[in-house]
Amino acid sequence: MKKVIAGLIALPMILIAAGAAQAQCPGGTYNNVEIKDIQLGLGVVEGDTVLIDDVVVVGLREDGYWVQDPADTSAQFSGILVYVNGAPTSFNVGDNVDVIGVYQEFFGKSELRSDGTWGCIVSGTSGSSATVPFPPVLPTCDINDTLTSTTSEPWEGVLVQAESLIVSKTPSTVPASGFGQWQTRPYPAPTCGIDDELILDDEGYVAVAVPDSGDTLLRIIGVLDYHFDRYKLMPRDNNDVVFLGLPPAPNTRFAYPISDTELQVVFDRGLEVASATNAANYFISTFDIAINGASIDSAGSKVVTLTTSDMSVFRDTMTARELTVQNVANDQGVAMTAPNTEIFVPGVKDCELVQTNVYPATDSTLLTDLNFAVAGIVTATPTEAFGKRHMFIQDRTGFGHGLDIETENLSSEMDPTILDAIQRGDSVIVAGVGNDFFNYTSIDLVDHITIVSTANTVPAPAVVSVVTARGEDYEGKLIRIEGVNVTNILPDAPSDFGEWVFTQGLSDTMRVDDVFAPGYDPYVPTLADSFAFVTGVMYHAFSNHKMLPRAFSDLGPGSGSGFVGVDDATPSPFKTALLGNNPNPFNPMTRVQFSLSRKGLVELTVYDIRGRAVRSLAKEVMEAGEYTVANGRALTWDGRDNNGREVSSGIYFYNIQTEDFTDSRKMVLVK
Repeated sequence: MKKVIAGLIALPMILIAAGAAQAQCPGGTYNNVEIKDIQLGLGVVEGDTVLIDDVVVVGLREDGYWVQDPADTSAQFSGILVYVNGAPTSFNVGDNVDVIGVYQEFFGKSELRSDGTWGCIVSGTSGSSATVPFPPVLPTCDINDTLTSTTSEPWEGVLVQAESLIVSKTPSTVPASGFGQWQTRPYPAPTCGIDDELILDDEGYVAVAVPDSGDTLLRIIGVLDYHFDRYKLMPRDNNDVVFLGLPPAPNTRFAYPISDTELQVVFDRGLEVASATNAANYFISTFDIAINGASIDSAGSKVVTLTTSDMSVFRDTMTARELTVQNVANDQGVAMTAPNTEIFVPGVKDCELVQTNVYPATDSTLLTDLNFAVAGIVTATPTEAFGKRHMFIQDRTGFGHGLDIETENLSSEMDPTILDAIQRGDSVIVAGVGNDFFNYTSIDLVDHITIVSTANTVPAPAVVSVVTARGEDYEGKLIRIEGVNVTNILPDAPSDFGEWVFTQGLSDTMRVDDVFAPGYDPYVPTLADSFAFVTGVMYHAFSNHKMLPRAFSDLGPGSGSGFVGVDDATPSPFKTALLGNNPNPFNPMTRVQFSLSRKGLVELTVYDIRGRAVRSLAKEVMEAGEYTVANGRALTWDGRDNNGREVSSGIYFYNIQTEDFTDSRKMVLVK
């Protein structure tokens, strides 16, 4: 919440070099502060960009991270939210990080905004992990502002715990809830008065199973959150809710197809193997799909894979089915006392079926809010999109309709590393929940992605006019518009969201968005620039049709501002490839070799074994040719991270990305 500034204190300054940390880290001079300085308003005012270093991730939210200062173990004012506007797939609880972000108050909650050009998060100086502060035991009235908000305020963003509780309200009985919240109170009696209730929040990245009303709890651990004018405790996973006795039986959360012969069922608790893998515990009420088998990765897993009879006969239908689950036990042997049911749509669909089977009145897909699977060829990859927020696919034949897969919204049960493996031309099956936001159709929550095959032909863009591109048939589809002139470089002035406008003919205009920033963001057009073509996927947001180019090669050839574009048809004597580093193993220096078939933007990044960016070796437009030790053009890595600190011995990976190629290789640093 907003703090009373007790006085301005001179703080040390730190210079962050441009390009440091991650590619989007802004260069500049920032206050190097502690979390408590922000929370107490000591020399920091809203809008300042600051650096907090060597903090530990203590919790994950749907849109960011909670971090805490381990030097102030379990102290008041030692925690804060880092808002990144997306699923927290890059870090885990216990990771040591440095954060550059803009301090802001969001409806009374202090946070550092660190998305886009606002800041960045990188691994901290003490390595990949740190000790998570031990949560202090607090009375509920110190958490829930029963006494005064000043009693609860110091614990905002701090990992804390409450003990001896009873569940008093579940999501269906919390007044005006509907948001998955539940409540507890001290047990056997309140300690702070009649209003001594503790609200449990549901905005953690990992879903937490909701206990039954009347369940008694030994303790609840969580990060203290503040929103909608209340303090709420946010458990991070099921381990943070400790029962007095055995935990309740499992419940199903959702089910979805992952192929024409497989379903996956997600539960809210870890499961016992024997009952979870008994196929007799699952059936489909219409009895037109048989359950032939059930498997689970290991005891304690929450995901069961069911093998079924062939569901391909349902590919062209939109009728949902009801899966019933019974008698499955949790990993401590407590079995379900009543069946659960989940709705899914069988048969792997094509994009065309999703886009054209709609409610006439709203033009919204019939699959809105339903779990289903769709197959297609990838036309734009998550790693091309800023923050890995989007992937676009077209019908599995490579033509026809397209669909937006919002990869920023991943189910917590899904392994996010698959996003890095996806390339243009991959044939994929995506399972998730259908969504229509102002009639723009997408898969909004991604449950599962399977790469069926690689190196398929990327669909050629449909060459259309601006007027045609705005039609429903082109939503999510790869298109090309030819013969255009830049007519507006700041359509949202005075705000700048990285968008610009081109005109085809006399008056037909189209916006260009920078969602796929790694590919073309360095280019800023000026008025009167012209392009022979602009290629991109069609998108719709904030009442505007937009094109999303994926790379430099999607713009041009062009004229004006010195931009010459890229001609896809120009032959090249070179092949784009990532070559071996030399030497390998090495200490402390090695040279990374590669070749490029054509001029374009190149990103070459070193990652540690956990997939976190360590050092950016290049993010620039480079000429076609070979970059080798022999010709002296190879890139050098000196065994240091983006902040100039020496990294430890171990296995590292280097990854190259161009507009149409990505590859990774392994290297070993030995000290």
